[in-house]
Amino acid sequence: MNYAKLSYVIRVTHKWIAIAVAAPLILFIATGIFLQVRKPVEWIQPQSARGSAIFEPAVTPGQVLDAVRGVPRMKVQTWDDLTVLDYRPRKGIIKVRTPEEFETQVDAKTGEVIKSGQRWNDIVMKVHDGSSWGGRLWLMLPAAALTLYLLLSGIYAVVTSARRRWHQWRHSCAPERQRGTMLHQRSFNLARFCLKYHFWIALIVMVPWLFVVGSGIVLQLRHEIPGVNPELERGSSSTPVLEYQAVLDIAKAIPELKVKGWSNIWRVYTYPQRGVMQIRTKLGVSAQIDAATGEILNVGARSADFWEDMHEGIFGRHQLQSGSPFGEKTVHFALAVFLPVHIIALFLWITGLVYFVRTVLVPKRRRKREAEAPDSASLAPTA
Repeated sequence: MNYAKLSYVIRVTHKWIAIAVAAPLILFIATGIFLQVRKPVEWIQPQSARGSAIFEPAVTPGQVLDAVRGVPRMKVQTWDDLTVLDYRPRKGIIKVRTPEEFETQVDAKTGEVIKSGQRWNDIVMKVHDGSSWGGRLWLMLPAAALTLYLLLSGIYAVVTSARRRWHQWRHSCAPERQRGTMLHQRSFNLARFCLKYHFWIALIVMVPWLFVVGSGIVLQLRHEIPGVNPELERGSSSTPVLEYQAVLDIAKAIPELKVKGWSNIWRVYTYPQRGVMQIRTKLGVSAQIDAATGEILNVGARSADFWEDMHEGIFGRHQLQSGSPFGEKTVHFALAVFLPVHIIALFLWITGLVYFVRTVLVPKRRRKREAEAPDSASLAPTA
C-alpha cells in the first residue's frame, strides 16, 4: 500500500468535506452547546420541581387537565390541545406540554400546579436534528455521516503527523542549513498558526466527539432503526382515563419490564392524540398500552434514551436491552467534559476554515491575478 498516496487522499478529502459540511456543522455545534446547558439554565428548560410525595400518584387524568386549564398561558381546553403528559415517579410530578412547547408541572399527588414555562430546548432540538424544517434525512444525516469521516480522517492525520513530529524531534540536531530554515519559519504565519493549533486541539476533542457523532447518527435514524424509538401505536380513544395505579399493575404483569414498584419505572408518557401511554424503564425496554382500556399494545426494545445519554455525555443511567456496557454506576460528563469539548470544537471549525482560506482560496486568487496580468517582457521597449 502506498501510504504517502493514502495520506494525501485523506488530507485532500478531509479539507474539502470540511468545507462541504461547514454550515450544518456550525449549526450542530451552536445548537448543541445551547442544549448542553438546558438543565442548569431555567430559561432554556424549566427545571424539574419536586411534588409533595414521590411514588404516590393520586390524580386522575381529568384532574390534570382541569389543573392545566387554569393556566392561561397554556391555552388548553380539551385533550386535543396537549401533546404529552410526562409522569416522573422519582420527582412526584407530571409535566404537561402543548404543541407550542409550553410546559406546566403538576403535583402528581395533589393536582396543584407547581410551575409553568416555555421549553425552548424542544424548539432548538428540532432545529438541531433538522426535523423542524424537513432536513433530518436529506441534509443533517449526511452531514453527520461526513462529520464522522472528518473525525476518523482527522485522527489518522493526527497520528501520522505525531509520528512525523516525533522523528523531527529525535533528529533535532540538524545541519546548520536546516536549522536556519527552522529559524526562518518562526516568523508568524496565520495559516501555519491555525494548522498547528488545529492539530493540538483535535487531540482534546477526538475521543468525546466519537461518542457525540456516533450516537448522533443513531439518533438521526431513530425512527428508521428498529428498537431505537418504536413508532407509537394508536389507542381506542383520545381521552385518557386510565389511572396511574392501574398503569403500575399492568407494568408488573409484563415480564420484560421487570417492574416490582414505582422505583423500577423511569417515566410514564401519555400521548392524548394517539390514545397511548408508554411505560419506560432504564433497561432499554418500553411498553405501550391503551390509555382508555389498559390493553397492552406493544412491548419491545427502546434504546433512544441510552443513545441520548451518550450523546450528552451521561454514561450508565440507561442501558440497552442486552445490558449496560458502562456498568451500574452513573457518570455525568455532560457539563464537565462534553460542554467544553463543544466549545473547543468551535475553535477547530474556525481554525480549519481560516487555514482553508489562506492555503487554497488566497493562493488561487493570486495565481489568477498573475495569469491575467500583462506579460512584462512584451511591454518592454524594443531597441
